[in-house]
Amino acid sequence: MKLGINISLILLCLPGIFLCGCGQKTVIVQTGNDSSAIEENVESLGEVNEVPKELVQQYMLASIDTIDSRRYIRDPHFHRILFKELKTYYRLNDYNLVWSTLSSPTNEAKTLLNQLALCEEHGLFSENYQLDELVNLISEVYIYSSEVNVSQVIHLDIMLSAAYITYAWHLYNGQIEASDLGEYWHSSRKHTELSLYLADKGFKEGVRLIIPKRQAYDNLRKKLAIYLSIEEEGGWPLIPDSVRMYPGESHELIYLLRERLFYTNDYKKGLAKTSTEYVYGPELQNAVSTFQKRHGLAPDGLLNKETIAAMNVSVEERVDQIKINLERFRWLPDDLGDLHLLVNIPEFMVKIYKKEKLMDALKVIVGKADHQTPILHDQVEYITFSPSWSVPDQAFNRKILPKVKENPEYLDKIGYRLYARSDVKGERPLDIRSIQWKDLKIINNDYRAVHPPGPNDNIHGQIKFAMPNSEDLFLCDASTTSLFDFSFRAFNYSSISVEKPELLAKYLLNDRKWDVRRIKASMSQHTPESTILKEKTPVHVVYFTAWVDDEGVMQFRDDIYGYDIRQAELMQLEEHRWLKEQSFIE
Repeated sequence: MKLGINISLILLCLPGIFLCGCGQKTVIVQTGNDSSAIEENVESLGEVNEVPKELVQQYMLASIDTIDSRRYIRDPHFHRILFKELKTYYRLNDYNLVWSTLSSPTNEAKTLLNQLALCEEHGLFSENYQLDELVNLISEVYIYSSEVNVSQVIHLDIMLSAAYITYAWHLYNGQIEASDLGEYWHSSRKHTELSLYLADKGFKEGVRLIIPKRQAYDNLRKKLAIYLSIEEEGGWPLIPDSVRMYPGESHELIYLLRERLFYTNDYKKGLAKTSTEYVYGPELQNAVSTFQKRHGLAPDGLLNKETIAAMNVSVEERVDQIKINLERFRWLPDDLGDLHLLVNIPEFMVKIYKKEKLMDALKVIVGKADHQTPILHDQVEYITFSPSWSVPDQAFNRKILPKVKENPEYLDKIGYRLYARSDVKGERPLDIRSIQWKDLKIINNDYRAVHPPGPNDNIHGQIKFAMPNSEDLFLCDASTTSLFDFSFRAFNYSSISVEKPELLAKYLLNDRKWDVRRIKASMSQHTPESTILKEKTPVHVVYFTAWVDDEGVMQFRDDIYGYDIRQAELMQLEEHRWLKEQSFIE
């Protein structure tokens, strides 16, 4: 029976396994498939140092040609691609043994197994690479057998290659497809022919080429190690839901609160008992405020219901959340661009980067849960000042149509014009009094509603950052600026509203002629004006609920669209946690 293998035990046993070579054992090969006559199907090839390399290559070629993909590739999401990569990998290596010799596994194999044993550092799972089977198989092939079976050595080598290819793919492309999260999730496909990168390179060099290079990824990976250590220690204490604390108040659970905040480095004064251990004083209030900021809550320093709920999210859930977001980093394009925008939906912020340096951060309003802002990678191509806006049909039907039915003059009152759908240029506005509004249940394919340009209360505002795409997603300003005062800002019909659009425009235009004064004046004119950017600016609309900010602080946000839940299912996080626990039990 194969045992579940503790990762620490693997790392402890590896040196002994690799020191035990086969010496001058006899090499055999099984030439048939009849297990009942196994002795008749075995052919002796001589001792280890007598077997020609070319003969082993022939056996490897025959094995690769008849290989059962299900035996080696266990990944359910990329099975076909990984199997193709595996065959290409051996073809590019001239069908030589890569990780083994007839006498022992190579040092590269040891390095690979060590890395697979530590793959949780990247939020990956060793069982996806059949690590326990590999360790058992090495022992069977090289230690417990009195002879060296070429077929078994080849099987082991292919198993190791399959583990390497799968691990490399997961590290570079991710463990699942981003698009599996739903129709609103569009990822930028990266290079898939990894075997071309890996075939002529050692393990360390191959991994160095494909591992995500961003500092943000490495920072989050390091935070994962900290949270994993907290998990191993048993996690942090829970705060009773009913507890409420106010500044200067004494409370018997103050020490428990300090301990909880100490675990996540929000409280930095240590846990030594003091004369104020039962008082909710300034230091503890600041710690609570720090915690609130890290979780997107109002930083008022008050221990309220929302704050306690965030504190009581278990360390296991936070570990899974970090793993989910490490995966999302692997979905990002290799090159985000010199000057680029990063819109993080759960954070309700757009950040402006230049050469990986944060230049500015602006509040945004994103789409509601039932009108989600799509996740995509695009480019701002031009800016339109004082644009006219076509009203989304859903918005018109829900908010405007009921009022128009009561009073057709309402459209004139709020400044909208109605056009035939065929009148693309908007040259002939319709007489709203000629339409039978009471019989109209929804605005259909015959009509479209438009708000003309001008410094009025426009539905989206006075500026549009256009990035033509299939989702018709754009950035703009907001007509109701008070919405930016809320910490939760998912109010739009998919579009992204920016709090200070004139600053964003200044960065993108990058022209002395376009100062803030001119930008604001152009936003207030009565006719549209479009300006093509000198350089298209990449925009990355992302969905990170866990990340490390530019000051090195761990951040968590609510899963406003439910993607974390769906991704946890696809990554089988609960199953992997159960397997990890079983490996210690067994």
